[in-house]
Parts: sequence; C-alpha cells; structure tokens
Amino acid sequence: MYYTRLDGIRAIAVILVIFSHWLPANHFLNTLPNGVLGVHIFFVLSGFLISEILLNQRNNPLGNLKVLKQFYIRRTLRIFPIYYLTLLALFVFPRTPAFFKDDIIWFATYTGNIYFYLSGKFGFAAHLWTLACEEQFYLIWPFLLLFVSRNFLPYILIAVIVFGNLSVSIWPAEEGRYILTMHCLETFGLGAMLAYIKKYNSTLLDLIKSPVYIAGITSFAVIFISSVMQYSLNTHLFRFMISLIGIGLVYYGIKSNGGLIDKLFSNSLMIYIGKVSYGMYLYHAFFPWLHQKITFRFFPSLRVIQEYQLISFVLNFILLLLVCHLSWKLIENPINGLKRKFEYQPVE
Repeated sequence: MYYTRLDGIRAIAVILVIFSHWLPANHFLNTLPNGVLGVHIFFVLSGFLISEILLNQRNNPLGNLKVLKQFYIRRTLRIFPIYYLTLLALFVFPRTPAFFKDDIIWFATYTGNIYFYLSGKFGFAAHLWTLACEEQFYLIWPFLLLFVSRNFLPYILIAVIVFGNLSVSIWPAEEGRYILTMHCLETFGLGAMLAYIKKYNSTLLDLIKSPVYIAGITSFAVIFISSVMQYSLNTHLFRFMISLIGIGLVYYGIKSNGGLIDKLFSNSLMIYIGKVSYGMYLYHAFFPWLHQKITFRFFPSLRVIQEYQLISFVLNFILLLLVCHLSWKLIENPINGLKRKFEYQPVE
C-alpha cells in the first residue's frame, strides 16, 4: 500500500540528515541531533513498510518461497543500481581517498558499517553505514515474517526491540558510534510492530493513537530541551526516544486525516523530495568533498560562497535536487519499471 504522507516524512528525514552533514555542528539549525533523528526515522519507516509488505503476503497462493524471491528481486532493482554506480564512480575517480579504494570490498558487500566500526575511519562515505544496516536487516527479516508461525511473531518483535535497546551495553562502541545492525534493531522492530498491529489488530491501532502521539511529542520535547541545554541523555533512553519520535511520525503518516502538518507532509515538493530521497541520501555527502576536489580547484573565486552558509546550503540543495531528478528519470525510474514483472499477488 502506498502512503503519500510517508514520502513527506522521508523528505523530512533526508533534510535533517543533510542539515547535519552540510552545516557546522554549532549552527542553530543543528540544535537538534538532526543526523540521528533522520536516520532513525528512515529505519522506522523501513521496518514498517517492509514488514507490512511481507505480512500482507503471508500465505500467498504462490507460496512464501515465491514471495521471498519477488521481495529480493524488487529490493535489488530499487537499491542496487545507483548504489553500485556510485561505488564505481568513486573507485575510478582519481582523487577518492586511497583507503576507500583499497577496502571497497566492504562497501560492495554492504558491510561498510562493520568496516567503520572496526577501522574507525569515519568521514568519507561514512553515511553508507546506514545502507549496510538496512541490507543486513533484509537478509534475515523476510524469513522470520514469512516462515515463523504468527503466534510467535509478537514475541519475536518484542525480543528484537528489547535486544536493540540493550545492545549498546552488550556491544558498546567508542565515541557513541552505534552503527552495527544490532544497535539499530529497536527502530526496525518498532516499525515492524506497528505494521503487525495494523495488519492483525486494527482496533488496537486506533486505541493507541493518543499514546503514540504523546510519546513522540514528549520525546521530541525532551530531546530538544536537552540539546538546547547541552545535556547528554542516557544512551538507551536517547535512542529509544528518537525511535518513538519516528514511530509517532509513521503513525501520523498512515492515519492522519488533515491539519496543518498533514498539508506539509502532503505538499507536492515534499512528496517529490521523498520520492528521490534515496538518491539524495546516497549522493549528498559527496557534494562538499567534490567542491573541494573539483569546483574550488578550477574556480577558486567560488570559495567565497562558503562564507555564506545558508546561501551555500540552498545552492547545494538545488544542485542536489537536480542531480537526483536526473538520476530518477534516467536510471531509477526506468529500472523500477521492471518491478512490474515481479508484482505481488493479492492475498485474501
């Protein structure tokens, strides 16, 4: 099922990540932990949407193995093309850092999060850790949702959420960089739990509306105040509260019936940004680096733009949108069209 407002929420998530990476840490637009917020919203969205697809396809007449095959083919068509084209472009570009080229097998196998965790070489292409987490999640999750008895699914979902929260103690990381898939399971799990409730307990979904909103708004308020006061929250609490914000937004995206915020999420520009958000996320981190390596090298006078942070941000954002528009029109959308050959069958 397609939810228009979820594209608007994707747009919010990717814009938050871009704020985090393109603006200085002390910039007023980075008062909130934008990067973490944006990434967790993406994870909750993935947990919800992937789980809803798989739960809706359980007991398909074609058989769960056929559904599994279709799922992986459709994911491959959506995710792999521009990802591997980006890796190829970075590999052949002469000014790409040597460590990236030497260790590109980690990124080619979607294990970049493990590489960054072990090596500590963050910086260039560090944002690819999130895509690695999602792909690793996809390796296991479809099997659980398609082949485990429905009676056991709620216990699995609860276990995943609990383990995700406790994993930061079981397997900690230096400098609070919790980038292994186990560290992100509570976000995927909360999204999946929402999909499960929507599928099997629609009455309960309506009953939890107010608590979900209250939890999300309260979490946002606490994180905002803590950020302004420069007070660090306990890691478990901080991550769980960010996940609650994500689940509140997703709930709003599938249940809202109007209002000012609804108009924001349903705005045509926000919907389009959400539609191309994968490309925006994949490409955005390389823009400042490419400016340093190419633009400012051949046009040094343009460096003055960097002194005007918001102007520089807007110009880069427009350029990024243009690149992503071309990417969507020329590569992603035509390849996405192939998914029609692997459509899911309706299930009674």
